[in-house]
Amino acid sequence: MFIKAIGCGSRRSRVRPVLAHVRGLGRVAVFALAFALWSHPAVAQFITVHSRFTGVQAEAEAVDDTQTSIRDFQRDQNTDKDSRGVLVELSKNASAPGPESSASAGATAKAQLNQPFTNDPLQIIASGSTNASATRTEAPPNAPRRAFADPFSDPIQLSFTTSGPYNFTVTGQVQAARGANALNSARAEVYIREQGVSIFEATAIGTQNKQVSGSGTLPAGTYSIVVRAFCRSWVRSDSPTGAPASASVDCQIQLDPAGGPTPTPTPTPSSAVHWTNSSGGSFNNPNNWDPQKVPDFGDTAIFDPQAFYTVDVGFATTDRLIVRNGNVTFTNLSYSVGSTAFDPASVVIDNAQLTLASGGLHSIHGLIGESAASRVDVNAGATWTNTGSLRVGGAGEGILAIADGGSVTSGRASCR
Repeated sequence: MFIKAIGCGSRRSRVRPVLAHVRGLGRVAVFALAFALWSHPAVAQFITVHSRFTGVQAEAEAVDDTQTSIRDFQRDQNTDKDSRGVLVELSKNASAPGPESSASAGATAKAQLNQPFTNDPLQIIASGSTNASATRTEAPPNAPRRAFADPFSDPIQLSFTTSGPYNFTVTGQVQAARGANALNSARAEVYIREQGVSIFEATAIGTQNKQVSGSGTLPAGTYSIVVRAFCRSWVRSDSPTGAPASASVDCQIQLDPAGGPTPTPTPTPSSAVHWTNSSGGSFNNPNNWDPQKVPDFGDTAIFDPQAFYTVDVGFATTDRLIVRNGNVTFTNLSYSVGSTAFDPASVVIDNAQLTLASGGLHSIHGLIGESAASRVDVNAGATWTNTGSLRVGGAGEGILAIADGGSVTSGRASCR
């Protein structure tokens, strides 16, 4: 099950659109899930990635005088659009060895998307290479000997939408070499397009070696970025006996918000107790906090290390809960947050990702995305209960994902 909810606004104010994702609810009911929305003078810019593809393909075929064919085809791909910060590396080789003709093809691809959150700059590092070789022995007239090698490398094919203008810079190199055989081909390219219209393009064809350099601004819209290389080596009975071909691409693309006002989070309260252990640990260990005390009903617990970590919460009660900057997983939850204030909310997730892995979180008001893009995942066996409102998206994008067996309850909905 997938639910997409878009926020609304009044005639008197411009309201930031709110995006909420609820996945895999199965038999679990989510009662009175509320998305309370309000107006902000500044809206964070963000990039939404729709699809990502990295792939390699290698094909080789050889045919001898008796029309006997030897063929090899290899392919690998990755389409995980959410694997940000992960280096994807693929490699495939194909070989068709024959006594009178032979072919071999190889392709590699590497790609990495660096963007901790959707309102951060997006960096794309991509490289790929292909090589092809097809040969045949000297053949008598009309002998049907032939061979071809056909590799492709797609380090990145990316589709995304920007909510506002972004500056882009592209640097790198494209190379192509098709050898002495006129039947061969080679091509390497980098381009940015909007609905088929090229915004930036750099291409090497045939036998070329080019430096890639460019910059510009992308207005709010939907774009595609493609980085790829492919070549072909081809021989037949009436062509030269063989020549290799190759193509490669290596580039870096950076997308940065093009100015505009930057939303700011609410000030840190004086009663704040900060989590300090970026490796994770027990909520109830005072050595994990600054100052060294376990926060209680009069304190604000703040989790703000820029790291991935897990906290065993257990029984806990605080006035407020703030998660900023990191990627935090809460386990074994029996956590009550008691502040009745609507703004600032009792639970605030800002420029961060929080996963409720097991147990229950209880609060009055919740806000996901106070000033920057944020996400909350509620896993199977975990619950989040708000007796007041739950706002998914503020000045920053908010995402709420509920797994099959997870539950979120909110007591009030409003739209201003």
